[in-house]
Amino acid sequence: MLELKHIGKSYIVDDTETEVLHDISLTFGTTGLVSILGPSGSGKTTLLNIIGGLDKFNNGDLLINGVSTKTWKEHDWDYYRNNSIGFVFQGYSLIPHLNVVENVKLGLTLSGYDEITSEKKSKDALDKVGLIKHIYKRPSLLSGGECQRVAIARALINDPEIILADEPTGALDSKNSILVMNLLKEISKDHLIIMVTHNQDLAYQYSDRIITVGDGKVIDDNMPDVELEAKPIVVKKTKMAYSEAIKLSFKNLATKKIRTFLTCLACSIGIIGVAVASSISFGITKYLQDYENDAISNYPLKISSLQNDYIEIIQGMRPSGGSYLTDKQKVFVDSFYQKYYSIAASNTITPYLLEEIEKIDKKSVYGITYGTGYGFSTSLIEEYEVKDKSGNTSKKQYTVYDYVNNVDENLGKVYSFFSPLHVYDNTNSFNKLILEEYDLLQGHLPKNMNEAILVVDSNNCLPDIDLQVFGMSYQPNDEYSFDDLLNKKFKFATNVDELYHVDGKSIIANDISNTVFDETNSIQVKVSCILRLKRDKSTGLLGTGLTLTNDLTKFLIDKNMKSNLAKNKSANDLKLYGCADDIVTVNIYPKTKEDKEYIKKFFDDYNEGRIDADSVRLSDQLDLMISTVANLTTSISQGLIALTSVTLIVSAIMIGIITYVSVVERTKEIGILRSLGAKRTDILRVFVMETTIIGLLSGLMGICIAYPATFFLSAIIKNVSGASNLSYLPYWVSIILIGLSIAISIISGLIPSLKAASMDPVEALKHES
Repeated sequence: MLELKHIGKSYIVDDTETEVLHDISLTFGTTGLVSILGPSGSGKTTLLNIIGGLDKFNNGDLLINGVSTKTWKEHDWDYYRNNSIGFVFQGYSLIPHLNVVENVKLGLTLSGYDEITSEKKSKDALDKVGLIKHIYKRPSLLSGGECQRVAIARALINDPEIILADEPTGALDSKNSILVMNLLKEISKDHLIIMVTHNQDLAYQYSDRIITVGDGKVIDDNMPDVELEAKPIVVKKTKMAYSEAIKLSFKNLATKKIRTFLTCLACSIGIIGVAVASSISFGITKYLQDYENDAISNYPLKISSLQNDYIEIIQGMRPSGGSYLTDKQKVFVDSFYQKYYSIAASNTITPYLLEEIEKIDKKSVYGITYGTGYGFSTSLIEEYEVKDKSGNTSKKQYTVYDYVNNVDENLGKVYSFFSPLHVYDNTNSFNKLILEEYDLLQGHLPKNMNEAILVVDSNNCLPDIDLQVFGMSYQPNDEYSFDDLLNKKFKFATNVDELYHVDGKSIIANDISNTVFDETNSIQVKVSCILRLKRDKSTGLLGTGLTLTNDLTKFLIDKNMKSNLAKNKSANDLKLYGCADDIVTVNIYPKTKEDKEYIKKFFDDYNEGRIDADSVRLSDQLDLMISTVANLTTSISQGLIALTSVTLIVSAIMIGIITYVSVVERTKEIGILRSLGAKRTDILRVFVMETTIIGLLSGLMGICIAYPATFFLSAIIKNVSGASNLSYLPYWVSIILIGLSIAISIISGLIPSLKAASMDPVEALKHES
């Protein structure tokens, strides 16, 4: 079965060769207890390691069942140790973080047995050595004799042909030594046991054969002639399953809970930093996307013939405290008012272009409006008390106006609107859109052209400039009930010749007479409803303030076009007074982002083959605004992520150090696994799994901390800026960050893991943890 022919073994230390074994030739049978005796340093243990395939011989040959092992590769020796050899060591060599049954079944898991079979066979083996009651205890809770019996059970678990015992009673008292020797003697009836020992009394008492070595040579052998029994070599390949590697690593980490927790916490800092930085980026991006979706109807695609396109914005108005006053039947006055000009692309709007625009699929738009650049005057008819020379008081109606020459204060002011005006189009699609975007607080949507809409902001605020339309006095933070404003009546002047006259090329305001706003020269309008933008909307189709019907604006333009002022072609800027009906702007209101892209493509197709002068240049202010903010946000986010990524490097270094420490601590375990037949790749797998677990725990810990941090950050941003949900971390980003944490852990722990895999099993077994 086992034959050694002229085996020689030497080591080179500091360029000096030391011979440990010299010309060893021995033959062993298939059963029996063989003891190898000799003083320390005589080569006993080296001889045992060569037989077990843990150490390599330099000269000679080792034959197993008549087959030479000279050409064996490392994996052949791994298979041999797992299938044919069982080791019993002096120091038991049990893995401390595994319980008894887990220690015993290690060899079975390397052989590919399933969990149920491994568990049953291990329990049977432990029952044979009298330890069935202790199978779930850790080795630290057992006596020395019990630990050695666990080691014997482990050696027997794969039913090996040879059991190699290195000083199996060296650490035991006499009582336990006898128990162990009796057990080995019993086992030797069916197996070959080769035992190295210093205890000659036990050797001569229990051994069937005694071999004495000294100075690396066989000095004596009381049974040199052994009849060999030829048997075929049965090779069963070994491989540690990933599940077993994970279990070994997890149990090791579990025994060092505090260190593992602190390591994962420290390593998670990088993930937390990247996650928070990413959440800001994604939060702002999502905010912009939501804003864009909400604002599409409020920022139409525009075709303008005006070089300077006037754009007016009212925003940020809120009463003291700034709460969302959904249950208050009041309107608050706020003087915050902001306006600016933007340069719109200049186009030539021709009748042919207008015909082409009408071909746009109406299902993709809420509507298309056409602007003439008109302007007109409005006033509330108010009654003032006037005293005559006699001191009598009478009531007389006067007008309130603005943008006219300085006039008698008692006559008030006329307030002028300029295009683009908020216009309400009484169609089903516009009504549906308005009710989707606004809460109807009171009243009803306009049913005829003499009715108007009053829009308050999300805090029930109204800009003070709109109060002038109604001729109402106000102070900042004044309050008005809905009843004060609902059905409020005011008038538009329909006879501009009563208001203005032409002097050369200039348009001059007339002195205001009492007939400007009588029934023949004006039209009365009232507020029919009060709307408020829904809380989940950032912008809407209608701006804050007054909105007139489309029919009313057309009526006023028609009236103005019949005036003498409109017929005077020498005057400048007639359109500002509603005296021009040429189209200067076209506003297209897409329903969705997809519809917007369709419209853009529509005009791309229109422009194909046309010269620049005939091409249409769409102004998409919303897209420009969104892209500008998005680009700025991306730059800031990338800087934050780059800064926080430095902590990932620190984490990687830390994981590398921790893995190296783990390798040092588990050196003995590496030797044990190799003695059981584990390959280098199995050892590598164990430590890679350990770094994977650390990376996974670090990533999960980082995400678990990052999510509350993003909510806290979002709350701070909301408190400072009023914008909500500006910190948002998608779940798929969390998965990527956890994967990144695992990848960094594996990479940073790879060098220590490779070091573990390359360890010499004999040296590893000598290591004291």
